[in-house]
Order: sequence, then structure tokens, then C-alpha cells
Amino acid sequence: MYQLALAASRDPEAMKETEARLEHLGDATKTGSSRLKSAEELSNMRTVHLERVSPETVNAEFLLIFSSGSKVDEVKFVTGSEKWKGADKALSTTAFHLPFPDDGPAKLLRRGILTCSAISGCTFVLYLPDFVRSVN
Repeated sequence: MYQLALAASRDPEAMKETEARLEHLGDATKTGSSRLKSAEELSNMRTVHLERVSPETVNAEFLLIFSSGSKVDEVKFVTGSEKWKGADKALSTTAFHLPFPDDGPAKLLRRGILTCSAISGCTFVLYLPDFVRSVN
């Protein structure tokens, strides 16, 4: 988990503290390859594959509102190819696996990018929360 925290963090102070905790635990995986592996694992945790929405290679950004159980309550097109505005149905029926503390009324707003390629199909990648600065 500390390796994943390092891969996600852009705060130098937080990174120093996390590295100190790893060192205290005797972690010997501070190499560049373990950092790359952690960054790849973090990216995979934020990526979902979905049905092919378009045979073309295009992308667009969306805002999604999730409720408990990782249910997509709302999808809003933000920017990108206008052809993707109709992708909300595909996104709202895609299975996301986001941790929620309980079955309470909490909502989670996340931004992500939907990319479709004629070769590799379609993926939706959630941005890390600290990478999002505005909704537009």
C-alpha cells in the first residue's frame, strides 16, 4: 500500500514520510522498477474495459457520480469528440469497483477519460483526484 501511495502522490513531504515508513518496515523495493510496477498497478485499478462504443479512435472526458456499491448515478460529458456524447449509457452500465465505507448516502464525483481504439477497443480511466483542477 505504501508503494501505491508513492505512485499516486505528487506531494514531496508526503512522499518523504511514506518512504521513511517503508524504510522502517525494512522494505527493499525502492528501485525504479518497483515504482514502475506500482504505478502500473495503480493505473490498472483505475481502468475499466467496456463494450466498443465507436470503431474510430477518439476520446472524451466525462464526470461520473457514484453511489454505494459503485453504482453510476449520473454521467456528464465534459469535453472531447461530440460523437461520444451518447456514451453515457455504456458508462452507466459498466461495472466499476470503487471502495465505499458503507451503504450510506455518500456520493463520489470522479472525472475520467474514455478512449476507443479500432485496434484495442474501449477503456475508461479515472483520473487521480488531485489531477482534476476544475470540471471544465
